[in-house]
Amino acid sequence: MTDVYHNELRIYKNKKKTKELRKATAKWVHGFKPTDFISIQFPTKQRSKSLDTSLKYLKTVMKYFEKQLCPCNWFNKQLFFIAFAEINAAKQYHFHIFLCNDRYPTDKIYDAMDKTVNHFNFSDSVIDIRPINTTPYKAYFYGNKDLKANARGHFESSRIILSNELFMKDKTISPYKEKTVHNT
Repeated sequence: MTDVYHNELRIYKNKKKTKELRKATAKWVHGFKPTDFISIQFPTKQRSKSLDTSLKYLKTVMKYFEKQLCPCNWFNKQLFFIAFAEINAAKQYHFHIFLCNDRYPTDKIYDAMDKTVNHFNFSDSVIDIRPINTTPYKAYFYGNKDLKANARGHFESSRIILSNELFMKDKTISPYKEKTVHNT
């Protein structure tokens, strides 16, 4: 068994092994049963080549989104999500997010995202949210398409962000880190 999150999966720079990594990661994401796929490409002024800076922007946006869903005590009622940081051609980060909605009606999720877009004065092209329906693996493979091995034969697990890690909630004990996938 291999824990994708903890970077124990040794993968080397060849197409077959990278394909295995992406397949294992897609299977791992599927285990959480995400309901919605969100892409966030920040406005030009906020795009960054720094993962840390991009994560700060992501945290700000997702925090506001969560507050729209549950204004009172949002921090204890947040939805779980898995975000994949991806680099565009200009070497700037954007995110693909798999949201696991287990408590809100779909229209409330979309309304909260609309309020978030309006609050930050984002154009419609900055955030795209869609339900994950009949072909979830297509979305999972799209979300993790940028995962590749580095020069030492490992993938960058720092580019897989869990919601509780982003919000620094219970960082030492996480039920999500218990999820493992088999190396196929």
